Amino acid sequence: MPVINGMTGVHEMEFWMNLMFGNSVGLMSMLVIIGTFLLISSYAAYFIYKVMNAKPPKEGQ
Repeated sequence: MPVINGMTGVHEMEFWMNLMFGNSVGLMSMLVIIGTFLLISSYAAYFIYKVMNAKPPKEGQ
């Protein structure tokens, strides 16, 4: 396994888990990031749904 910045895979995973869930600030930042991703994904899915089900405009419009 290649060593990046002196970290191996196991220690790197522990570093990220400690960074994300080690304190309340890290946990809240991860919740904000995940919530933002879910919100953007739902808006994108709704937009795609509306585009796929849109009817063509009538002649008079």
